[in-house]
Amino acid sequence: MTRGSSTLLKSIRIVEYLAAESEPRGITQITDALKIEKSAVQRILYTLSQAGYVEQDGGSRKYKMSLLLWSLGSGIIARHPALRVVHSMIRMASQKTGYTVIATKLLYPHFIYLEKVEGLKGHLLSISLGETMPLLRTAGGLAIAAYLPPQVLASLPRDHLPIGREPETLEGAIRAIRRRGYATTEGAIRTNVNSLAVPVWWQSTEPFGSIIFTAEDGAMPQDSYAPLAEYAQYVSTEITNALGGDKYRRACLNQFG
Repeated sequence: MTRGSSTLLKSIRIVEYLAAESEPRGITQITDALKIEKSAVQRILYTLSQAGYVEQDGGSRKYKMSLLLWSLGSGIIARHPALRVVHSMIRMASQKTGYTVIATKLLYPHFIYLEKVEGLKGHLLSISLGETMPLLRTAGGLAIAAYLPPQVLASLPRDHLPIGREPETLEGAIRAIRRRGYATTEGAIRTNVNSLAVPVWWQSTEPFGSIIFTAEDGAMPQDSYAPLAEYAQYVSTEITNALGGDKYRRACLNQFG
């Protein structure tokens, strides 16, 4: 590895670390957390600061991310070619069901929240667009993970499973998702909140992402899953077709019988 590429990788690690932290961090804290030599951290922070990507807290002089990265990311999301199709469809789905409907995109080994429409019956989720979540943590990720190649699925970390689900039961859960065509979780992120999710395809046999329907359990009891799943699968098919991903969907489903 060349020195330039090594510095770039260290810079990316520092950006990711600061972006994930809720409070500004000092040079020593960054050095200890990432095991990067202090002199390199100082040089990288200076360069990132000059470029406008990080800034120092006025009181502590510790470092935090600026809004520049958010601005760049917002532009990328706004220009995403799938977003126009997805937004119109999930808006319609939210209006029809009353639930909050969320579109996600695979970002291995996570998924990212791409778009959201709040429903009248839906739970007002505090998730932010652009936020990521481990694939095996919620229904939205499980609906994607179930259709990943076996070797990819096997490589996913098992330390973020939904509440009440053990690693040894994951294979059975994945088979059930494939059999039904949808994933569900109860209280995976917040207690008393249920979610049902279906995968969507675009340009690959691996799912592009998923569509999540979510609400508090009183508004979305488990005995409502079957009729909701039928409609959710219709929405999934319509979005997949509109994106031109039907041939990839059929090829993927054929792989799993």
